[in-house]
Amino acid sequence: MSILKDAPAGAKVLDLGAERAARAEARAAAGEGTPYLKLSAGYVEVKPEIPLVIAELVQVDLKRGLALILADPADIDALWGDGLSQDDIQAVMEFVTGKSLGELSASVAASPRTGTNSRPTSRGTTPRISDKPAGARRRGVSAAS
Repeated sequence: MSILKDAPAGAKVLDLGAERAARAEARAAAGEGTPYLKLSAGYVEVKPEIPLVIAELVQVDLKRGLALILADPADIDALWGDGLSQDDIQAVMEFVTGKSLGELSASVAASPRTGTNSRPTSRGTTPRISDKPAGARRRGVSAAS
């Protein structure tokens, strides 16, 4: 591993700490309060930002993955003991991340970014394989209509 104490001269640097602080500031300016989950035992604070690894971890070790979303991982016993259903887990993940567990998992599994965006596909670049629009066969619609 080659962790440097200082960036080389002329290096392009992304300061993750500064980025996180800016996002926290933006949340505060927007009036977003600290997120909490209401359990039967009371309220537990969740982190406003969670590690990306959670999408993978909840698939393998649900309890450990859920502990990562809590401000105090020791609160996992209260959360775990609340009789969570699959729908509860889905709701928690959507509350914390804004995405469903499936969307979160898909974004982790997606191809790594190369720095370039793919070109959109349009009728101009994709050959047509049918004269009928999608779904027309089922509805009895012809291409001329």
